[in-house]
Parts: sequence; structure tokens; C-alpha cells
Amino acid sequence: MLYKKDEASQTRTIGILLLIGALLLTGGFVVKQFLLGSPVQVVLQSSDPFVGAISQSLAGTQGTSVLPKNGTDFTLENTARFDNAQWVVTSIKPLGNNAEKSVVVLNNSSGLYQVVIGPGTSFPVTQLSGLPADVAQYLKDLGLTYVPAK
Repeated sequence: MLYKKDEASQTRTIGILLLIGALLLTGGFVVKQFLLGSPVQVVLQSSDPFVGAISQSLAGTQGTSVLPKNGTDFTLENTARFDNAQWVVTSIKPLGNNAEKSVVVLNNSSGLYQVVIGPGTSFPVTQLSGLPADVAQYLKDLGLTYVPAK
């Protein structure tokens, strides 16, 4: 009889310890949530797949390692897509400063857009030689090209 009483006591003790452990774990989570607050949710705006390449090209011109953000530091205007969006020409409008609008030409290479020309306000016609004819003509029609002096 003494043996069975000890076994029941041990089972009850183990049950109580498991319950205390579960309460500590659950209580610890609740206390953590109370002290630290709920987790912060980051929601990214949807944007064109070439915005990151533009942001990187602008960071190099500003002498900083902080990437400018679309909608905060600049906006894109007059975006034209050519050859099923294989080529993109867009205007970059800086926000919060007096900088001029600039234009950038991007090419989709293996699923990633890369800046081919720009950002800039005008381009020598010699830079247009590697572009498709419709992209080069679009830049000419916008008055963004010039013939360099010899």
C-alpha cells in the first residue's frame, strides 16, 4: 500500500510540475507581449519592379549609402514601356529639394532591371547606339538628346 501511495504522489507531483511549466511558458509569452508590445507589421507598397534599380542609381549620385525611397524622396512620372516591358524609360521627379527631373533608361536582363542610361537630363546621341530604335526615337522625340561638339 505504501508503494502505491508514493506512486500516486509522484504522478500528482509530475502533473503539478507540468502545469506550472506550462503556466510559466504561457505567462512568459503574455508578459513578453505586454512588456514589448505587439509585433510591428511592415507593409511594403507595391511598386514597379525597376524602382530598386533606380533607387540604387540615385544613391550613387547623392554620395550616401542610404537608398532613396520612391514616394518619399522621389516619384516616377511618364513611364514608357517598350518591347513587352523589356525596356523602360521613366522620369524621376525629386521630392523635397530643387533638383531637376531626370530620365533613366532601364533594360530587363534575366528578370532584373538594370539602368542602361542615366539618370540624366540629356544624353549624347552616341549613347543611343545600343538601344532599340523605338527607345532611341522616344528619347529624341522628348528632346533629351544632343550631338556632342567635335
